[in-house]
Amino acid sequence: MQKYLVQRLVQLPVTILFVSIIAFTVIRLLPGDPAMAWLGESFAGDEELYQATRAKLGLDQPWPVQFARWMAQIARGDLGVSARIRLPVSQVILQRIPITLELIVFSMLLAILVGVPAAIISAVRPNSMWDKIGTLGAIGGMALPDFWLGILLIYLFGVALKWLPPSGFTPPTEDLASNLKLMIMPAMTIGLVHSAGIMRQTRAALLDVLGQGYVRTARAKGLAELLVIRRHALRNALLPVVTIIGMQLGRLIGAAVIVETIFAIPGLGRWATDSILFRDYSALQGVILVFALWVLIINLLTDLLYAYLDPRIRLE
Repeated sequence: MQKYLVQRLVQLPVTILFVSIIAFTVIRLLPGDPAMAWLGESFAGDEELYQATRAKLGLDQPWPVQFARWMAQIARGDLGVSARIRLPVSQVILQRIPITLELIVFSMLLAILVGVPAAIISAVRPNSMWDKIGTLGAIGGMALPDFWLGILLIYLFGVALKWLPPSGFTPPTEDLASNLKLMIMPAMTIGLVHSAGIMRQTRAALLDVLGQGYVRTARAKGLAELLVIRRHALRNALLPVVTIIGMQLGRLIGAAVIVETIFAIPGLGRWATDSILFRDYSALQGVILVFALWVLIINLLTDLLYAYLDPRIRLE
């Protein structure tokens, strides 16, 4: 286990470097001029000022030189300055990470609380009415786009019924009740869609385990059905469930970009969208690095948890 962990930690910087190269190249293929975005609408066509701005942003250098400078900045812990809001990128990321993490945690909790019980009901009573309803809901959830569900929830609960505020964000330190109200619809948008995958995978794993001999033996001993499911079936079906939850956690970053934009939540996802529109190279590069690091850490923790839950698995 320790050897495997060391190997993965050694591979981490190499993977980040590979992602950095791709991000750096793709971002610079986007149409638009960051220097013009930096100068803003008040720019009067002063060519000398324009060239000075390009030099200030390092855009007058060849791409390899720009990339080398960026790597040197990262090595010093400096992600540059946002061209849009004129603040250090690392400072803005630290301010916005808690917002995105709150959305991800609420969404994942909702996905688990909906997906796992629905899977248990469907697996215990296969081909029943509840199983058919759960399966139909899971298939619909997997096919449902995040942005469409978000817009539908805004119209239903925010505009028509007026039960919840349609958009915005309030820090929990300022007003916890308002924060929770504003987070309900974004968490539902992500959580309901991702609960479908958890439900399908958990149901399949439970059906496989419930057909095993030791489960039939436990039932023959007279154990209550709830105890059989909790102690014998569900515990042994956790491995594929952990895998799917780990995969969903990695994908939640992509969903957060869309949902934060729809609901005007000032997290990393919303900042990534704004950075693309504004051609804010430094900000977008910093956000992509954070997203890549998130996915790598989640994958590593999933592998370690997988080995912890099943002692037969040896990570080398």
